[in-house]
Amino acid sequence: MEVYSIVIVAVCILVFCIAFVSAFIDNKTVVYEPFALGEGVRKVRIAHLSDLHFPKQAVDTERLLYELKQREIDFVALTGDLMGRRSDIFTCGALEFARELTAICPVYYVRGNHETEHRHGDLFVEELKKLGVHVVEGSAALFEKEEIKIAVAGVGDEAAFSPAQIPAEWAADYTLLLAHHPERKRWKGYTDGASSPDLVLAGHAHGGQFRMFGMGAFAPDQGLFPRVAAGRRRIGDKTELIVSRGIGRSEFPLRLNNPPHVPIIEITI
Repeated sequence: MEVYSIVIVAVCILVFCIAFVSAFIDNKTVVYEPFALGEGVRKVRIAHLSDLHFPKQAVDTERLLYELKQREIDFVALTGDLMGRRSDIFTCGALEFARELTAICPVYYVRGNHETEHRHGDLFVEELKKLGVHVVEGSAALFEKEEIKIAVAGVGDEAAFSPAQIPAEWAADYTLLLAHHPERKRWKGYTDGASSPDLVLAGHAHGGQFRMFGMGAFAPDQGLFPRVAAGRRRIGDKTELIVSRGIGRSEFPLRLNNPPHVPIIEITI
């Protein structure tokens, strides 16, 4: 009986050690997941970055920037929680990272709950604008590449979305909505008609933090075994949703079977 107990304890310790090492590795190893949308010939490549939570990111951000350069990204979509709610906006590294991103390609941003709750969140947004980041909360910006026009709109953490954000005279080929929250009920003003966006990018759920059998364990605002925590799904007749598992660590320091995640989305029009 004593030998049996010792074996059980030893197995538990081994499992714990394996999980700890795996979680440590998962905090640092970025997965770049490709998504292909559309059936045209003209291409736009987007990098979707979410939930970096500066300074609580364990990834090598210089390496991340290098990878984005190598992948010839046309623009970056930042879907909130670029910094933590208690971070010092000038020393946490988020603004410097944003500055380096804008040197690579255009950057479009909406804030997440951490920036919304930050006492200097509005100042942070103004600093991002000074760096050339396109802040699209409750508004829209037009991305153009050769003959392609993509309208990039945003809802931020709590802001409303309305198709009226996108001027009809833009004659956009494609509509992209940046929304920090992946839960559909948070997209106020969303409709299922012709005015629906073609694609929604969101984060916030951190992939469920711990992932097993393709499922997450827990996500804020969704609770246990969240339904919308990662990956791609179809919404209504027209809209695709892609949810990033995020990059940073936030309040809980470890990710298990859930490495930092950067969707690389190639849209063909």
